[in-house]
Amino acid sequence: MNDKQKISFPDLSFFKFDNSYVSFDGIISFLAGVCANSYVLDSSLGNSELYKEKHYIFFEGRANATNKIYYFFPYDIFNYLTNNEWPKQIKLYYKEKSGPYSEESKKGINGFSQVFMNLGQAMYIQFWESIKSKIIKTFGKDHKIWPSLFLFGWIIRNALAHNFKIMINNPEIDKVEWNNLSYGFSNSGINISDEIMFIELIVLMREIEDQLR
Repeated sequence: MNDKQKISFPDLSFFKFDNSYVSFDGIISFLAGVCANSYVLDSSLGNSELYKEKHYIFFEGRANATNKIYYFFPYDIFNYLTNNEWPKQIKLYYKEKSGPYSEESKKGINGFSQVFMNLGQAMYIQFWESIKSKIIKTFGKDHKIWPSLFLFGWIIRNALAHNFKIMINNPEIDKVEWNNLSYGFSNSGINISDEIMFIELIVLMREIEDQLR
């Protein structure tokens, strides 16, 4: 948790209106869970101060996925939740990364990172199950003919449902790209948690919904 001046980087905005993002409620629940766990961690280290307006949490995206650092202000949603209200907007600020990547060098997901990945896993699968009927209605039932973004999203959903491992049985579905990542039949069995963090799941959901809107 940091307390600095309000960050002025570009942002990804999600809104809860009549034409809301399907992913909105799941992202709110995920971020609230992340913040609650972070607060528990801070408390165990002797810093139990509640989130204030300028406190932020930052997430490092994977180098081959987003390669950005994302910033989130917990107060923006806890201000609503503590008043028994549901937020109507989320903002995630971001900037390009520079320098070495601290989490990727560890070559593994452990501790609270594993907790966050499990929360992200549930968030993304719920999102996909909520939106897949619209994807099928738009592009048909045959995954092979889907645009690459949606096919990649489906591959990720399957991996998350199989303990983060790529599970593709059709050799015609291969080398499906998103940013600098490429997954498919030839990658079956690999664990994606070293290459995709929970923040990438949020960005991917946003891109999928924007393409459908």
